[in-house]
Amino acid sequence: MSNKEEYEKILEIVDVNQYSGEKEFVDNCATKFKNVRNAFYIVLFTELFYLMIKDIFIDENIFLSLIILSLTLVVILSYLKQRKILYRELNTYLFRECYPDKGLSRYVNFIPMMLKKQILWSKVHYNMGIGLYYMGDITRASKMLSLMQDSCTTANDMILALYLKQLIALYYMDMDEVIGCANDARILHPKASQASYVQKAYSDIQTYGDYANYYINHDMEHIYQLFGSAYERPLDEVKRHFYLYKAAKECNDLQNINTFSGFVSANAGTTWYGSAITDGFVPVVKPDNYPAFIADQDRLNNPSKIDNSRKKYILLGVVAVLIMYLISYTIKTFNL
Repeated sequence: MSNKEEYEKILEIVDVNQYSGEKEFVDNCATKFKNVRNAFYIVLFTELFYLMIKDIFIDENIFLSLIILSLTLVVILSYLKQRKILYRELNTYLFRECYPDKGLSRYVNFIPMMLKKQILWSKVHYNMGIGLYYMGDITRASKMLSLMQDSCTTANDMILALYLKQLIALYYMDMDEVIGCANDARILHPKASQASYVQKAYSDIQTYGDYANYYINHDMEHIYQLFGSAYERPLDEVKRHFYLYKAAKECNDLQNINTFSGFVSANAGTTWYGSAITDGFVPVVKPDNYPAFIADQDRLNNPSKIDNSRKKYILLGVVAVLIMYLISYTIKTFNL
């Protein structure tokens, strides 16, 4: 399926006109990344082609080779630096701070710029689903999760899907589903990479799986131990206090209810947690597609090693290298 077709699926779920802000981000950070990435690919293939034909047309010249190598290194380092900046600017408000509306607006404005490039749609579905979830738009978050049913085939991606699925289950305090997500993630974990974002998602899944077990048994002592230490990310701190509040309320721990709810109220930003501690809060009705993502045992035990979105671009890269090799070989043959 083409990037355009994948994007149209998202447009059926999200009205992008609602997220028209963050133009400055698009004009600066995102555009700069796009330009640097284009330069990266041009220089990379130029360097490769030069190495293939230099013995045919160019006499051995160490100085020229060093210049080309230096230019390649500069462009690669610039690309890596700009990619790091872009990821930080995109992810800060989705995963660290409590302003998912800002993060989602950045992401929605960024995606159209990349439609002619390689896009990992599993990550797009996850990031947008997370943003919608933290804003309290559970129905659309669940629809985004349903897209992950097809886009997530690797262990890494399925762990992310399980995390979003678990968060939605926590919204409804569906503890059986929360525990089920933790169990499924344990099957996938040995096959997943050590990437920090994957390990973070897995750790959170297991933490909330333990929380669900303690919550069901009204075991406040273990819940307080589980959430006894402060988190580094403001969003994680709000979530920690919110679920401490939910447990304290369930167990009628009057001494701590106000403490936990007060922290959430003061720090929730634009997340749904702030409104959820008010007396008049009514949860969104469960989506028709709940729980939206299902992975059977065969899928959990035999995940793909490569994301489907990558396969096409890996093939294109191989074809491009082969074409350059054939050109250089042909030139060399006729030159002889």
